[in-house]
Amino acid sequence: MSRIKDYIVSSVEKQVDKIINQYIMNVINLKTASDQICGVDNIEMVVEKHNVEEMLIEEKSDYWKKANKEGRSQ
Repeated sequence: MSRIKDYIVSSVEKQVDKIINQYIMNVINLKTASDQICGVDNIEMVVEKHNVEEMLIEEKSDYWKKANKEGRSQ
């Protein structure tokens, strides 16, 4: 059972990471990213749906803080 759960969680995380990267790079907007993440099968195993928008905003903020520290800008 543990191997199956690990596989599902890993699969969900990969899908969510792709969506987050698209949002960070402004390929998609917050609403679209949130809708896509909430539409991922088994998303509840990784994040609670009501926290998705907050998570996206925080990820984007963290990315740009790190980028600005390295000399890149928005």
